[in-house]
Parts: sequence; structure tokens; C-alpha cells
Amino acid sequence: MNYYSKSPEEWKKVDEEKNKKRKNKYKNTKKITFLLLIFLSLATLFFIFIGPKLNKFNLEYNVVIDGISFYLRNDEIFNYPDNINVTVEMQNTGNNTKKVKIQDFSFFIIKKDTSKVVYSFLYPQEIETDLNSFQTRLIFDLSKEKEISKLDKGLYEIRASFKYNENSIILKRFFDYRHDFSLNAYTKEDFYLISERPIINFELENITKDTINSTLDGKISIFEKDNKIYEDNFNLGSINIPIMQNKKFEMELSQKFKKGIYNVLIDLNSLKKSIYFNMYIMDKIEEKTDLLGINNFTMSTFEKNQDLYFKGYVENKSPEDKGFIIQNIAFNVSFSDTEEEIYNYSNDKIIRVGIAGYGNKEIFDLEKLKKITLDKIGRYNINFSFTINNITFKSQKVIQVRE
Repeated sequence: MNYYSKSPEEWKKVDEEKNKKRKNKYKNTKKITFLLLIFLSLATLFFIFIGPKLNKFNLEYNVVIDGISFYLRNDEIFNYPDNINVTVEMQNTGNNTKKVKIQDFSFFIIKKDTSKVVYSFLYPQEIETDLNSFQTRLIFDLSKEKEISKLDKGLYEIRASFKYNENSIILKRFFDYRHDFSLNAYTKEDFYLISERPIINFELENITKDTINSTLDGKISIFEKDNKIYEDNFNLGSINIPIMQNKKFEMELSQKFKKGIYNVLIDLNSLKKSIYFNMYIMDKIEEKTDLLGINNFTMSTFEKNQDLYFKGYVENKSPEDKGFIIQNIAFNVSFSDTEEEIYNYSNDKIIRVGIAGYGNKEIFDLEKLKKITLDKIGRYNINFSFTINNITFKSQKVIQVRE
């Protein structure tokens, strides 16, 4: 008899091979599972008995011994001419009060490439104190000892060392001190109409110790999703920006665009910088306000002498991108117990605001206008509003300031 696939005997052998492989796979799985269980058990025992002894080696800038955490805190990047802010802190992470004795405290800032000591502080005297449960205290604050600023650019090491209850502790951390310039590019108006050619603003700030002499030239590319629809080279001429000053430049694009949200990429040749931002194009200025809302962002509770933080937003409740004209923005803070006015702001300047569908757009940031220190305990009233097409949107917020 002829078979077009396999004979019964051949199929029997195939089945036997499959069963054999299945059994071997099951045995291997059991073996791997057994070994994994042994590994996990050993790892558990290691962390139970050995782990606590190693916790003080967690990080170079954070050491924990006997429930006391010692932490070296600083920013990783500073820009010329920033002051260097560094603190060394300790915290009791346990539930019981603990006695802390610190001896032979030393603190250094060292430039890595030259090993030059930029700053040193030595305090050989002994310090004893009690730390309550979860209490944090400063050991050292650089800003209270000396102002360190205008450093040479490069990488620096911070090193603090001392003895805690006869344990030697060394904390280390690094920061990069940069000499550079700040570059920002954006559309002059928040959105443009399809009948207008957009204008791009460039804003450069020199935050180095030398005058910047260069040219402002490069290439601009505009994308609609992933498709490049516009490309052009530009040269806005030479620039001269003295130390700690800024300058603005304008460039009008050579064409108009249809409605949409575009991605703009600018590569600056001589300055070796790139910047990326969005460009909104609308077909009309929206007059209907029924699908608009108002939002704000702040905290409900502040500590005494903390600075007030507040941002205001326009909300677009429509799925479509919209362009609006804001006629007025107002902001007011008062101390509710005495009705004393702390700050009152109003801006009648006409501004355009483009908002993506179901999006929010920031139109107010208190930090950019005024520093308000909340120096009284009690309640404060905050009123924020904006007007579009003669319709005013209002929000009210009550915050509490505590000791």
C-alpha cells in the first residue's frame, strides 16, 4: 500500500519522539524551578543577615547607619554665575529618639580635571545632639559659610567627611558648572491665521563670562506629523551679546500655511544649537465661548514664609483646535482675616491663545511677575479671571498658611 504522508509505523515513531521531548521539557522545567527556589531562598537569607550591614554603602551621597540617614544635597548642574548651594543633612529614620555625636567634620569642593581645591571648611570640634523620630537637621549649609559663584566651567566634586559615633563617613557628589548661553525660539504670536505668514522670535541670553560674537544663521524645517513640508536656510547677520545681557531677533517665514499644528525644528549653524517647538495655524478667530473653561494650579496649604505658587489656564472642552483673543487677565490675592490686599494685577493687552482640542493653555504664571511671601498665618483668598469676547471666566481659591 502506498502512503501519501507517513505509514502508521512512522506516525507511531513521531508520537513517541514528541512524548519523549515533552517529558524532557517537563523535567527541565522542574529542574529550573527547583534551582530558582534555592536561589531566591539564599538571596532572602543574604538580605536578612548581611543586607543591614551593607546599607551604609547604598549611595556615595547617602549613607545610613543605625537608622540615621546622612545626605549630601546639591543640584547636578549650575550655570554661570550661579551660587553653589550645598547642604549636608541628617535624619532619624526610626521611631525612637537617638543621640548623635559628630566629630572632625570637613568639607571640600574640588575641580576634577586639575584636582584644585576651590573651597575647604574644617570643623574639628565635637557636636552632640538628640534626633527625634523622623526629625531632620542640617549639619552644614554652604550658603551660610561662604558665597561660591562664577566658577570656571567644568566638573566639580563635593566631598564631606566626619565621624558619627566612631563610624567614619564620607559623602561624595558631583556637579557640572556650565558657561553657555540661553536660547529660545517661538512664534511671535501664539497662533497665526491661514492668511498670515508666521514670524519666528529668537531670544538669546549670554550666561558666560565672555562677550558672544557670532552669526545667527541656520536652517528651519517644518513638519506636518512626520512629513517635512517646509525647509529654508536663513542668516540674520552678526550678533554681539555682552556678558549677562540678552537680545531678540525676528524672522518672517516665506509662505503661509493651512490650518493645523506643526512641529518646527531650527538648527543654528554657528551656535551649534537646535531647538524644537510647535506652531499653531487657525482658519479663524473663535468667537463662541461655550466650550471654554478656566483652571488653576496651586496648593491648598503653604508654610509660613513660603512663596506663593499659582498658574492659570484656559481649558478647551472642544475636540477641535481653537484660536481665541484674550481681552483681559486679572489676578488678586488678599488676606481674608483682615481683607488686606496683598497683590492686584490686571493686563488689558490683547493676546492670542491657540489651544489644542481638549487641551489646556497656560496664560498666567505668578512667578514671572511677582514674588509673594506668605508671611502671615491664616487664610488667603485668590481670585483669577480672564475675558474672551466680553465673557469673563472666574475662579476663586482659598489657601491656608500654617506655622
